[in-house]
Amino acid sequence: MADSKWTGVEVWSPYVEQFGLREKYDTIINEDVRKINYSAIGPFDVAVAGDVMEHMSKEDAIDVVKNILEISTYLFISIPIIHYPQGEAHGNPYEAHVKDDWSHNEMLETFPQIVKYHAGRRVGVYMLSK
Repeated sequence: MADSKWTGVEVWSPYVEQFGLREKYDTIINEDVRKINYSAIGPFDVAVAGDVMEHMSKEDAIDVVKNILEISTYLFISIPIIHYPQGEAHGNPYEAHVKDDWSHNEMLETFPQIVKYHAGRRVGVYMLSK
């Protein structure tokens, strides 16, 4: 759509080039989502955190969700909802799962902003709103 704008965030610099992220997004931010000044990049209608929250502590995930919802109307989170350990991969320390045991019930208890969800056998998708 001509009037939409896509902003991507990638913490691991080599992935920006490896996956051609500059060509996929209007803006690419090479920074840790826990350290972004969200007020400087928003507002957004929709934000997506796919393959993100399991790579940080629960406390950090709570803070990131709060910060994103300050500038975005909706946030979609896709996350493993089973015990899913993962270490560093391809030289990228950020690939390690810090909290590798999110459950569907824990997601619902942790994020009262969830308005819709789908919990599969391995992955849960959650729609959050302000």
